[in-house]
Amino acid sequence: MARFATRTAFFLFTFFALPAGAQSFGIGVGGVEAPYPLAAGTADFNSDVYVAGFYGRGTYLQGFIGTDQQPGVLGDSASVRLVGADLFTGGNPSVVRIPGDLPVRIFLPVRLGASYRYVDVKDPLVSRSRTGHIGEGTLGIGGGVGLDIPAALTAGLGSVFAEAAYVVSAGVLADFQRSEPEPLAVRAGTLSLGLRVINLAGSRLGASVGYTLRTSGRSGRLDTGGDFIEAITSSGGLTDYETMHLVRAGLAF
Repeated sequence: MARFATRTAFFLFTFFALPAGAQSFGIGVGGVEAPYPLAAGTADFNSDVYVAGFYGRGTYLQGFIGTDQQPGVLGDSASVRLVGADLFTGGNPSVVRIPGDLPVRIFLPVRLGASYRYVDVKDPLVSRSRTGHIGEGTLGIGGGVGLDIPAALTAGLGSVFAEAAYVVSAGVLADFQRSEPEPLAVRAGTLSLGLRVINLAGSRLGASVGYTLRTSGRSGRLDTGGDFIEAITSSGGLTDYETMHLVRAGLAF
């Protein structure tokens, strides 16, 4: 608990220390498709989710919720509820800066991520619901490009910040509902697009829009560290796990 509080405090300090226009609060909608590995079998989810979160350059914290209907164990319909949270933090060290009226930045995004999924399956013909508390930790690196347009070039619209990045990450996940959590390898690719406009009408505030697409695969049971390396490096070492796409809009500050 103390470790989580420390990480949250570090995130908040990092987030609000960012320069004006580098952070935003947004809400949105998207979809999640995943076969979540629970102690009592797999729980399929394939439905819309609703998201809200804080987003910054290299750092974001978001939560989402959704419900789905899937076939039950006796042929009936089971209700599946999904609650998720993601915390990613890191940096965007610049590799190349192209000077000019429209300065372009090419950077290497580095991300440390922690994710949580609560899955609850309720079947009307089964006395007990099936639940899962799935945690995931990853480390990733990728490539990105940013464009910063000063207010002088936008005809009074405000300062415009646009970024696109793709990050490949690897790590482990486990269902902590099990008496003995079984770690699995996970590898993911995340595409992030963002656009922020600040200093609207001479104020510090502005508007933001963004899109995230994340696809991942997971391994089977890991017996040794060698199994982990093989799973995340081989082309056929993983099965499809979670696919998420989110569209959001909100307030930049």
